[in-house]
Amino acid sequence: MNISGYQIIREIGQGGMATVYLARHEVSQDQVAVKVMHANLIADKSLVERFLREGRTHAGFDHPQIIRIFEVGQLDDGRPYFTMEYLEGDTLKDFLARQGSLSPGDAFQLLSPIMSALAYVHGKRFIHRDVKPENIFLCRERGAVLMDFGITKEADRNTRFTEAGMAVGTPHYMSPEQARGEATDHRTDIYAMGIVLYEALAGRVPFDGKESIAIAIKHIQEFAPPLPADVSNYQPIIDKALAKDPVRRYGSIVALQQDFQRGLAGEILTPFSATSQTVAATGVTGTRIMPSAGLDGNNKGRKKLIWLVAGLLLVAGGGAAFHYFGSQRPVIVQSGGGGAAIDGSQSTAPSSSSPSPLVPTPPVASMTVSLDQKWQELQPLVAADPVAAAKKFADLMARTANDPVDASRAVAIRRQADPLFSNAALQFVRNNQVFSPGGRCAFDVLKHWAPLAMDQGQVDRVLKPCLLRYADLAQKNIQSGSPEKTKSFIASARRLAGMSPQRSATLLSAAGIAKLEGQIALLDKQVSEQQRQASRQRSVANEEIDQAWGLLSQSRPWQARQKVNKAEALGATANDLSGIQRALDIALKERKRQGEGLLTKARQAYEEGRFSQAVSFCDGVDPELSGKFLDTAVCDTARREKQSLANKWKSQNDGPVTVQKVK
Repeated sequence: MNISGYQIIREIGQGGMATVYLARHEVSQDQVAVKVMHANLIADKSLVERFLREGRTHAGFDHPQIIRIFEVGQLDDGRPYFTMEYLEGDTLKDFLARQGSLSPGDAFQLLSPIMSALAYVHGKRFIHRDVKPENIFLCRERGAVLMDFGITKEADRNTRFTEAGMAVGTPHYMSPEQARGEATDHRTDIYAMGIVLYEALAGRVPFDGKESIAIAIKHIQEFAPPLPADVSNYQPIIDKALAKDPVRRYGSIVALQQDFQRGLAGEILTPFSATSQTVAATGVTGTRIMPSAGLDGNNKGRKKLIWLVAGLLLVAGGGAAFHYFGSQRPVIVQSGGGGAAIDGSQSTAPSSSSPSPLVPTPPVASMTVSLDQKWQELQPLVAADPVAAAKKFADLMARTANDPVDASRAVAIRRQADPLFSNAALQFVRNNQVFSPGGRCAFDVLKHWAPLAMDQGQVDRVLKPCLLRYADLAQKNIQSGSPEKTKSFIASARRLAGMSPQRSATLLSAAGIAKLEGQIALLDKQVSEQQRQASRQRSVANEEIDQAWGLLSQSRPWQARQKVNKAEALGATANDLSGIQRALDIALKERKRQGEGLLTKARQAYEEGRFSQAVSFCDGVDPELSGKFLDTAVCDTARREKQSLANKWKSQNDGPVTVQKVK
């Protein structure tokens, strides 16, 4: 397998969706992990899109406690891949398996960076939806790192599942609303973090079972057992984080983080309110059961039950993404259909004799050669790999702050660097590589170089064509009726313009971004009106469905069917109609069965010459079925014979009556 720009060293892991390789960048010589989708899966376009979406979403994050994605692309045979950091350390899952429970101080030192990472993700209006110890990596260089964004979703996309066949979480860490298939927001991640915190303090997860469905039902119906007595003062945090109703949880992950800090400082935390869902710490260890959600017997309850069952079935067969890093030994972390592999060829994970990851060892920076010499060595890399060169250039300039180097020399070098990086970034623009593919684009050059540029005009020289490119893409998507894509391009344009703070407004105006935003606002208004109209129609359709249920209960299936047809015309979804349609089918089949029985009796009576009785049986057949779904020819014949006999009798008995006197 060949990936342009990289030398594959060896395979380091494999999951249900992809294989991961350790690779070396041919120019910078940096080691990276390369995740490549299995060839037998690329026929499924939805899986390919999901894989690429994971990489692109993740690549947009820039936080020290979130693993970095460098590049997203596709091989010549169509297999998608992305490259990411190759780090050394261990997962929190394996660490807890060795250590058992942690002290509150150690738990906070490990999990506080992850809480900060989640706050960053939530601030970007994304939800992770799969926070768990397997997705927390303990890196010796920079502490705990959050990874695996395979089922991340945008906070304002009100979807129940990302795609058919995909899980929406891991059972042990799944929030009640995830288990029920309801809409999720950032409080789903807060619930999962509460489970991780409980596991770190108690040495076990609060809800367990032999099957995924049993665990998920516990999340919905049961309350977590109390924390051990020695950490019971943190119970209010657990109670609030694990509230069944998202509204009653912490409003933000930062609020949870601050409460934890107050607890560590010795402050007595306010217990969850008397009406909360806590299990009193009075020696009671039994399970408390909540009333089952979604089983109230009405149409809405039936839908919730369907979502619960569907969601749990998906958990068994779904998957999340993978990320791969160095650890002490080979480990396969299964995550549904995806999985994660952690390569362990280089032993760096904590052990009884090695330093604990709770105290990361920062890298030592020292300049062993002169600044000029390092700059001379770096210049050839600018043409070969501008992104790697820009990153190394930023590192080089950062080191000068603590190095006895002539400050004016550093300034002179920055002036020399401006045209080199400007030209390199422009080449990316000419190749339409502004933001994508991640890791090899104009933005990644600008991100490292622009803050150090001495000539802001050189930065603007790159920004102008970038902004015009995004304005053009935004305009085309407005014309094609794709407001979300348009907004994405405008957001990218604003992010780029931020590289030139003083001229940002001027650059955006020159590119026509403000005008595009006005068009988007108008389009949003139109979409909102369409959505309101659709909502009104959906409400009327639901009323028709409710009336259909009432008619069916009165044994009036044909009238109920008319209501269902009207609801369908109003835009009722297949899910809305599935229950009433099944009930109608059952009722009509029973009517047909009864009709067939009556017709059998009618035929027998006719053959025996009992025409009146045959007609009586025919009269019991549902007239809506007559002639359409049942053969009622015998009924017509029997009625004619009955009428013929009646006419004959009448003709025989309509003459004058003779009265004779009998002596």
